[in-house]
Amino acid sequence: MIAENCDHLQRCSRRFAVRAGIAEWMTRRGYPRLAMAGALALSGLAGAAASVQLHRWGLSAMWLRYPVAFAAAYAVFVVALGRMALAVSRRLERYRKQVRGASNRHQIRSNPDDSRGFDELVRGLEEGMREQQADPRALPAYLTILLALTVALVCVYFIWMAPILLAELIAEGALIGWLYRPTWRGPRPHWLQVAIEQTGMPAVLVALSFAATGLGFQLYAPRAETAGEVWQQMLDRAAADRAQAMKLGRR
Repeated sequence: MIAENCDHLQRCSRRFAVRAGIAEWMTRRGYPRLAMAGALALSGLAGAAASVQLHRWGLSAMWLRYPVAFAAAYAVFVVALGRMALAVSRRLERYRKQVRGASNRHQIRSNPDDSRGFDELVRGLEEGMREQQADPRALPAYLTILLALTVALVCVYFIWMAPILLAELIAEGALIGWLYRPTWRGPRPHWLQVAIEQTGMPAVLVALSFAATGLGFQLYAPRAETAGEVWQQMLDRAAADRAQAMKLGRR
């Protein structure tokens, strides 16, 4: 078992040591980031299929259909995340010594900042977006780009942090008990609760982005029911503006 005491408790707590040890083992013995990318792709397909089905059922309001479809995608993602964590926890049973050794090594190390590279990427994209000047006539394009950037950043974050995220589910979600037994005042949390706690805020951000994009599409093209129709209307307006400009130039 991991030792209870630690000289610099803030940086190398028993909880961090176990999580980091499991993450290190997964990085060496498996492909957690590739598995996370597959889970995200599966959830994306589920969300697209849900949006198409909701449209067939008569839900034409994009500002509502998009968040509802994303909720279905998020449910698929959480289930896939739990399945991955459960599969890894079963494999851990055969490598108890290696995981304990990795956890003990991490207990005497400082906590590395795994999200530093991701934070720098976000700051770079924010600075680039501030330099762009918006054109109201191209509102659907800007909304689509903003939504794509938001989804891409959240996906990159989940893929980058896949070992730590899965280790958190395994260590805190009652999937293993032989390595880490913290003292809980109440009942120990279920893996589903841990998964929602770790992924809830990014999911809310993406859901709000989908809702804002759908609302912007609806305001730009009130009669449109799909993003394709909105883009077609934007292209038609651009073509009409070019034709009008050519007529004025000839005069």
